Amino acid sequence: MMSHGSGSNANLWCGKPDVRAAFAELGITLLCTSSAIIDGDKRWRPPSEGSSVNNPYPCTEEDSIDLPYFERILNWIDSQPSKYDNQRIFNGGFSQGSNYISYVSFCFPERLRGMVTSGSGLKVNGLAVEYCSEYDTVNRGTCEIGVTDGWRNTGGTGECDDCLFTPMKPVDGATDVVGQPLRACINVGELDSRVHGSDQYRYYFEKAGLRVDFVIWPGVRHDMPPDWPRVYNECLGINASANPVPTDAPVEPTDAPIQPSDAPVDPTEAPNNPPIDAPVVPSDAPVDPTNTEIPTNAVIPFVRRDDDGNAICEDLPKSVRFNVVFGEDDRDADEEDDKKFRFCESMKGFNIRQSESWCNRDARIRNAVGYEEELPKGVYVKVYDLCPKSCRACADTCADFNQAFTVEGAEPVNRRCPYLDKRPANTRARLCRNKIAQLKRGRVKQKPLTEQCAKTCGLVGEGKCANFLLDASE
Repeated sequence: MMSHGSGSNANLWCGKPDVRAAFAELGITLLCTSSAIIDGDKRWRPPSEGSSVNNPYPCTEEDSIDLPYFERILNWIDSQPSKYDNQRIFNGGFSQGSNYISYVSFCFPERLRGMVTSGSGLKVNGLAVEYCSEYDTVNRGTCEIGVTDGWRNTGGTGECDDCLFTPMKPVDGATDVVGQPLRACINVGELDSRVHGSDQYRYYFEKAGLRVDFVIWPGVRHDMPPDWPRVYNECLGINASANPVPTDAPVEPTDAPIQPSDAPVDPTEAPNNPPIDAPVVPSDAPVDPTNTEIPTNAVIPFVRRDDDGNAICEDLPKSVRFNVVFGEDDRDADEEDDKKFRFCESMKGFNIRQSESWCNRDARIRNAVGYEEELPKGVYVKVYDLCPKSCRACADTCADFNQAFTVEGAEPVNRRCPYLDKRPANTRARLCRNKIAQLKRGRVKQKPLTEQCAKTCGLVGEGKCANFLLDASE
């Protein structure tokens, strides 16, 4: 479900062809709710004073005229089980609609699977203030514990003497329709004045025990995240919830015979109780190292560790030979590059540009004497995992590039890697995984953020330096 911003309406969201097409492609039903229009005023009406000393959870019809409307929608969904799955209702909104859903979702958490905010914030006041956000950039640090959060929301609500949380205090231990901690995804533009309030969502949601994801979108003002249908789907796990992980619920015994040969098998799971008469391959059976080609293109992780479990930042020896994959066709076709066996020492004498070109590529193992078990013939591994020293992935050599860049899909603002330090760790990791740095100078015009900011991203577990920086920081 999607709730519009102040002055907007449901059709402006559900009627947009690109939005409709995006949700249709994802196979998700989009239901757009609409606020009451009173004297031409089109806005949602959560409690103006929010959670107060005398009314900490204002979840009655007297508190908000929007509450019974939302409940009727939930009941309508319940009445049509052949069309809609009431175990998979997700609540979202933008701006004032986002503020509204952050209220109503806590009045009906047990009927929802998750919620997502965009461009709104939580106002905290008086004795409830126990956290001062690092994003208090508008009021220059006027936050004072037990007095004020230093942030003024749209309309200036939630500042009365008895006001504590506006629109409402997050419900401690709120659980969703399947009994799990409620999922909350928080989105806000980097240039939106509501970053401070969104960070307060994060802090107090986490304190209440919710499963929280917080993203500040670089270069975005007061707007939805880029490609927001996909963003909402991935964060909330809407499609993924259609295939839930089996629970540990007890199984009723049955006397019916089971034919193992006819039983459905999930190829992604190993059987817990294999047949006792199944043939077992002896553990000391000889292995032919020339016949271990793995039929997969997936890149596997690899890191050498010492007896204490610490990552060893040394290149593998010449006995480990591989092809450097420079293109998709290079993976499977017997092209010229595929016939050139390499090893880490092949990079000796490379300048930074040459080593970067190799190190961030995939390598296809051709022969790994002494490492046959970890690196069987045919698997794909990152070159920097095989050759961390030559690839400058060690804790003492890993570094960010200092060149300015813009972020693909965001406003063209020049940035350098330290801009990531201002984000929470989970946000930094997400940006490192998903964003492309666009460069204005040099032969290389763009590269993944993990390559441009190898050290910054490595500190949050992403990219070539991750294994060595994380070990060094522990």
